[in-house]
Amino acid sequence: MLLEQNPDINSLSNEGMTPLHYASRGALWEDEHARELEGHPDMVQFLLDHSADPHVRNSKGWSPLHFSAKSGNLEVSQILLEHSTEVDAQTHYQSTPFLLAVEFGTPDVMRLLLDHNADTQARNNDGDTALHCAAVRGRLENAQIILEHNPDINSLNNEGMTPLHYASGGAQWEDEHAKELEGHPDFVQFLLDHGADPHVRDLEGRTPLHFSAVRGNLEVSRILLEHSAEVDARDDHRSTPFLVAAEHGTPDVMQLLLDHNADTQARDNDGDTALHCAAVHGHLENARIILEHNPDINSLCNEGMTPLHYASRGAQWEDEHARELEGHPDLVQLLLDHGADLHVRNLEGKTAAEVACGPQQQEIIQMLSEHAALNQRNKE
Repeated sequence: MLLEQNPDINSLSNEGMTPLHYASRGALWEDEHARELEGHPDMVQFLLDHSADPHVRNSKGWSPLHFSAKSGNLEVSQILLEHSTEVDAQTHYQSTPFLLAVEFGTPDVMRLLLDHNADTQARNNDGDTALHCAAVRGRLENAQIILEHNPDINSLNNEGMTPLHYASGGAQWEDEHAKELEGHPDFVQFLLDHGADPHVRDLEGRTPLHFSAVRGNLEVSRILLEHSAEVDARDDHRSTPFLVAAEHGTPDVMQLLLDHNADTQARDNDGDTALHCAAVHGHLENARIILEHNPDINSLCNEGMTPLHYASRGAQWEDEHARELEGHPDLVQLLLDHGADLHVRNLEGKTAAEVACGPQQQEIIQMLSEHAALNQRNKE
């Protein structure tokens, strides 16, 4: 009835979407009709029968096939391809329907696209291949299909990262699949079994083990080490997996690295030791492990700062952990209990108490003052 009143079947929304885009994509919100997210084959067929154009791109360069491929809708994708839609159409990000199907979709849609001669060598604007796209979200079955058609398992993207880097680190963004941030052990094992090289460095010198150590992924780290990953590999900042685990990771990953003889004396380009790295973010349990293996509690970085300076001051950059800017009282106490010298001055002549100058750091200043008074009384 609507077509009788308004025959403009290819009319565009503000985002450049036609009704065919919408029918191919389905709804974008979760509600009691969750299957609406999958697209609507009957509606797609109806629109095409009434001369809807399957080649129209929206404002981001997406065709209807991009949407059906991403959502894994086999029937919609089949109908669109039967109406001569472009199988290798590229979005403004250079993503093809095949790349989207690999990362978000299903194996059956991938095989359908391959049956229509989809380009298995396609790369997006980041230089990611199909295997990179599968690796970032751990789509193991999708990866098995890719290797049947494109066996370049160590291909590099624009940042020098292999699919193994991606699988070891997981997705780099927060979304509804937060666990994808943790890396994918099964995928890592699969890649290594098919000849992936665990020693490849990205453009910042980072190995896959750096990524799993940062993420605190014990299982991925163990698998990499079992395949002879270099435990003390240094990135361009001279950070080792042990140093990044101390700063960002978990105690169990640190212990695993120690079990593989990680260098506890390592320093990065700033002269930071593992204890400095743990102190800046207030990782108490990490610091406890470090002190068991490297008791140099008053070691100085290039700026003359001790771990106590770092723990008193906190991180110096704004991020999602803004409270870290306030310092870490529990870690300050641990360091003091292990003999940290609160009188050490950095290259600017400041003690730990003097770098803890923020309004939220009064507790730390009080702790340091009381500790200094106690030391003075003991001397007397």
